[in-house]
Amino acid sequence: MFLFSAKCPYCKERVKRKAVRCKHCQASINRTEKGFENCEDEGIQYLKNGFSKINAECDTIEDKLKQRTGFVFIKHQYSADDLHDAAGRIESFVDKMRDDLEEWESENKLTAQVKQLFNKKAGDVYHRLEALHFEIERREPTWWEKVCTVFKRIMAKILPFLSLKLIAGKAVPKTIAA
Repeated sequence: MFLFSAKCPYCKERVKRKAVRCKHCQASINRTEKGFENCEDEGIQYLKNGFSKINAECDTIEDKLKQRTGFVFIKHQYSADDLHDAAGRIESFVDKMRDDLEEWESENKLTAQVKQLFNKKAGDVYHRLEALHFEIERREPTWWEKVCTVFKRIMAKILPFLSLKLIAGKAVPKTIAA
């Protein structure tokens, strides 16, 4: 099936072995006898490193979504807030990469190929992050988390009505003004 195709070294999509340009990311493809040769372009290398780290972080968030802790009182190991914060850090990293590329563009160091590849990869990451945020929100709380939430709500309603004297178990000493 894939006898006449190979993977693009940049976007990892399948292209024809004799292709000079990737039909998915429009990257120029340098070939050797063994297959594709990695590009020496600094911008492409920057994107490759950045997006590999970003994808690894997205994979980590997906793993954290499934992790639970406890034996009897089972709960999610990572709260929704923790997971949303991690996704926010990924968005910040993509924004930093965009700022770096804009700086390169202002210095006329940014190629159209790098810009186009970044836009494609950034779009993919934002789509993946949107799906992650949806999964975080959709994640069903465990039985113990439901009980804890109800208990916290009850305590929040009761505590304002209890006096400090009842909570402490003894009278609060009065201070004498001098």
